[in-house]
Amino acid sequence: MYMFFVAAFYDLDRVNVQMFAETANIWAGGGAGLCWMAPVCGRALIVEVDGGVYSCDHYVTPEHRIGDIYGSYLGDLANSAEQKIFGEKKRDSLPHQCRTCAWLSVCNGGCPKDRFALSEDKEPGLNFLCEGLRKFFSHAQPAMNVIIQQTKQGKATQAIMADLRAQALAQWKGIGRNDPCPCGSGKKAKNCCWSKRPFG
Repeated sequence: MYMFFVAAFYDLDRVNVQMFAETANIWAGGGAGLCWMAPVCGRALIVEVDGGVYSCDHYVTPEHRIGDIYGSYLGDLANSAEQKIFGEKKRDSLPHQCRTCAWLSVCNGGCPKDRFALSEDKEPGLNFLCEGLRKFFSHAQPAMNVIIQQTKQGKATQAIMADLRAQALAQWKGIGRNDPCPCGSGKKAKNCCWSKRPFG
């Protein structure tokens, strides 16, 4: 199921894709390094040319101006009650669909600026990117689990990549153009992932 995703890991330690790295870090037990993946936000203030400080670079509006650099220290503004409320609203305003989602730990509803869709039960506040993010996390998790487990075991990067490639090749063993695609789409391989299949 993850045969194409693993291609991104053929360059482990040489190429860093932020989305992959951050997702793996969270699944390995680390904290989110990207604000949109964290449970709460509010630590990425923006300072405008006039010195005005706003809660976030996506919210440079009068109601999100929390002070200015001439009258306050940035640290004080970042730790202010007003900014704390702004950050916690990200977590506290999640629709039911998000709160019960299998991918909540790595998505946390995404960035509030993208929450303008309706959930499956018509509740407002769903991330517009939800469907794509769910597909990504579902597709990525098997390969991520292999990488995380083998890394914790102390396995060398080259060996991990070799294992991932072997598993990807194994999924295509004996599959012809007119056979069902091993990705599980139900389509014939030639009409689905044939051109993306790995080569030995």
